[in-house]
Amino acid sequence: MIDETRSWGIGVPLAGGGYGHTAAFCLGLEERGLTYVVGISTTTS
Repeated sequence: MIDETRSWGIGVPLAGGGYGHTAAFCLGLEERGLTYVVGISTTTS
């Protein structure tokens, strides 16, 4: 879905806290050279 929305010209991916703890998701965004914003749990340090 990220690749499809990029083709529409949509900018920075935003994701909820569950994705902030999913390393594969964040790594996939980084491998694409994307700046992104994900939520994290208040207990994350």
